[in-house]
Amino acid sequence: MADNAPTSRSPSLIAAITLSPEGYRILCNLRDELRLLASIAERQANRERQVLVCRNTMAHCFEHLAQRVDEVVDLCGKNLVF
Repeated sequence: MADNAPTSRSPSLIAAITLSPEGYRILCNLRDELRLLASIAERQANRERQVLVCRNTMAHCFEHLAQRVDEVVDLCGKNLVF
């Protein structure tokens, strides 16, 4: 978390964030990717009780999603106004 980001301990600090069209597009794609992964997991769970996924594959998915979130956070950080 950024040092200048508001926390629950500083309620008087209010931040306004403007999300650029690029940030919005990234967030929408991220949402869609998460829904796709959930859908795949759900379909597999309906057929079998256990789904085997390699840890490396999971790590790759989480790293990819984290990078996408970083992109949006960076975009928002440029437009953060206190």
